[in-house]
Amino acid sequence: MINRNDIDKQVKTMVQSGNYPDVLPTGGYADKVADDLLYRATDVLSPTAQSNFIDTFSKAGQVKGTQYGIPFVSSARAFSYHKAPFAQAGLTDAPKAWDEVRKDAQLIKAKGPASSSST
Repeated sequence: MINRNDIDKQVKTMVQSGNYPDVLPTGGYADKVADDLLYRATDVLSPTAQSNFIDTFSKAGQVKGTQYGIPFVSSARAFSYHKAPFAQAGLTDAPKAWDEVRKDAQLIKAKGPASSSST
């Protein structure tokens, strides 16, 4: 395992010596695309596998409209929300799980846009 702080330097050394990594868990790969060192996602993934990716993450793996990067993990390190729409929808607690986020968002949307007037 390569230390995250040293990965770019180590990969550069590996590529220069012809020792190409099979999988590279990093986001910095545009230079490798320019040097024609990467497979396109369509070369290694089925259409079904590709269709399961969240569109935003797939686009983040693109260089000039072609997907090279394959998203393999995502996370939310922090969650913040605007309390007013929740309160106007009768919600008093912040959601604690993604299914609660979805349910609360549907309720807020059903209640309509928040009023700009204060009472």
